[in-house]
Amino acid sequence: MGQRLLLVDSDRSFLKEHQVSLEAAFDLEVAKSPEGVATFLEMGDFAAVLICVEVADNKGYALCSTIRKQSALSGVKIALISAKATEEEYRRHQSLKGRADLYLHKPIAPSALVAALAPL
Repeated sequence: MGQRLLLVDSDRSFLKEHQVSLEAAFDLEVAKSPEGVATFLEMGDFAAVLICVEVADNKGYALCSTIRKQSALSGVKIALISAKATEEEYRRHQSLKGRADLYLHKPIAPSALVAALAPL
């Protein structure tokens, strides 16, 4: 199997639509809330994490920052995905120290998602 990817999203329809494609390309793990994600990432050999900005009442940005602050996770690439974030909001986040490596928007085709995540 491919690189390990952790998807942090509680959107069941997004999961249902994308899970098969993601599992074909990555060794996929899913977390439905941000609680314990940083610890889980430390225990596994993850190449990347895909975080939905809206997870757990918009805690995706905070989770991204938490992961960036942990030196043990410095090699983990972070992608943020959102159904609501604007380009301006993403640009503001990109200027922060705890920024993500990739910013995506929902809806996104499964093949486009896999293609976007593959370089990570």
